[in-house]
Amino acid sequence: MRNKNFICFLLCSVLAQGIAFPDTDEDKFISRIQSLESSYQISQNQELEKQLAKVYLDYAAYLKAQQRVKEARDYAAMAKTLGADVPESDLAQKEAVPVISAATLAAMPAPSPDGFAMQKAIVYHLFEDGIAAFKEKNYPLAEEQMNKVLKENPSNKYAHELLGDICYLTQRLNEAKAHWQQAMTRENMERINIKLSKVQKEIPVESKLKIADEEHFLIRYDRTQKEYSSYQLKTILREAYRSIYQDLGASLEEKIVVLLYDPEVFDTSVKTEHWSGALFDGKIRVPLKAGEETNEEQVNGLKKLIWHELGHVFVYEIGGKDVPLWMHEGIAQYEEDKIVPVPVETFQNLKAAGKIFSFSQLSLGSKLFEDDQSILLFYQESFLIMKFLIKRFGFYKISKLLKAIANGESMDSAFLSVLNLSPDELDRQWQVWQRQNV
Repeated sequence: MRNKNFICFLLCSVLAQGIAFPDTDEDKFISRIQSLESSYQISQNQELEKQLAKVYLDYAAYLKAQQRVKEARDYAAMAKTLGADVPESDLAQKEAVPVISAATLAAMPAPSPDGFAMQKAIVYHLFEDGIAAFKEKNYPLAEEQMNKVLKENPSNKYAHELLGDICYLTQRLNEAKAHWQQAMTRENMERINIKLSKVQKEIPVESKLKIADEEHFLIRYDRTQKEYSSYQLKTILREAYRSIYQDLGASLEEKIVVLLYDPEVFDTSVKTEHWSGALFDGKIRVPLKAGEETNEEQVNGLKKLIWHELGHVFVYEIGGKDVPLWMHEGIAQYEEDKIVPVPVETFQNLKAAGKIFSFSQLSLGSKLFEDDQSILLFYQESFLIMKFLIKRFGFYKISKLLKAIANGESMDSAFLSVLNLSPDELDRQWQVWQRQNV
């Protein structure tokens, strides 16, 4: 499937030769584009896609005729993103560099090297401070620093990208989209396109959600759900927060966005894998059908999801982005198990057949996912290994392992420095434990 959501923001290609453009003025082009883009955000069907691609190409041809080559490239690239046939030879075409006459050059004031160097230094330090604040999840300070960068250097793509990230994490999706659109370069195109595609899908859905605030969470839920849903969710979140905080001994620095979706919306627009019951991707996303918040079984199901996803939040908060998947899922399921027991039948059956993963294999993560059985085995084995580690060493050591990973240690190095065990010895102890306890 080609990426349909990257419209209005690619800055990297060239107009196809020989495309005819209508006999109209620029205002009509812009009006037509805005109208189609607005409709396309609501209903991304093939007919609208074709119309939008066509008008992008026509406008690109118009711009090229006006000698506005860069803008023409941009709109042709948008058309290509929507599936229009734009030859690669044209996409590779470079914009001509205007020639400045010797007389014009002579009349220009000489640049000030000191002033230029000073501005570069100012921008560098502002950006460095903003990155440090972002890593510490001090989003207000990071945003303040990035806005100062843009004041000094309005076209700084990196500042726009980080501002987009901050706005996304603080649930200002339209602002995030606007910054990411301005952040696009040839080098970061793939990364920015992924972000834009994601936010483009979320804006129509999440603009319909109500907001409820809580000490550690920013909650958004569907207007069709009762206010009680929000109250119930707040209570569950507080309970989960206290429980996991006591386990791992760390608090969350910034509020976590929690999004409560109608199950149909979650299945069609949110979840990324068929086995996902909920999702943490920087925000907690949970399905809940209106009216189910008073049903005890459904409430336990919601609690299970919240404990699991909030477990991921704490692991990411303490260990950063390099925590291996088995450890992430092991801790999340250990927390989930407090509410509803995690089934381990697949592990038991495959253990009897001698087909469980080795400890070292688990480091391969999702590369082991060949079918539903292998996915279930990975999750259940990750849970059981974490259960073994917690019983053997305690949660304090698990927290220290996460901090060691956050400080740049490999998993093997962390085992040695925190547990004083090699991976092979740890594997041996795990094998003994699971034979006796599972």
